[in-house]
Amino acid sequence: MDDRYRAPGAHYLGEGTCHFEVWAPLAASVALLLESAADHPVPMTREASGYHRSLLTDVPAGTRYHYLLNESTRRADLGSRFQPLGVAGPSEVVDPGFPWTDESWINPPLAEYVLYELHVGVFSPEGTLGGIVRASPAFANSA
Repeated sequence: MDDRYRAPGAHYLGEGTCHFEVWAPLAASVALLLESAADHPVPMTREASGYHRSLLTDVPAGTRYHYLLNESTRRADLGSRFQPLGVAGPSEVVDPGFPWTDESWINPPLAEYVLYELHVGVFSPEGTLGGIVRASPAFANSA
């Protein structure tokens, strides 16, 4: 197997081709449940190392999916790059290509940087980004 596939998750390769990989050594079987064909699990190939892999050619970026373990347990992809509906919802295939449009941006000198570490969950009583904005007008003006 090509070394670029040695990381868990969905690896979009372009033109509708996607490589899926999950490490589930205790699962007897793993299948993909694609949103576009949720009633038809796609079996994955199990390797002796405990990895299960599948290369599919009809999976565009944006496809949502779950893994189906042992024909009964539905799970999100722990190696997912996007969980649009939260950690228990379906994972989504992401196209790593991005059309950058900021060629003219100039990096400011390091002396002009301001670094601030903020933990959203404890910064405000709500524990949300909206709570940060309400708690600190400085953040509201910089957004």
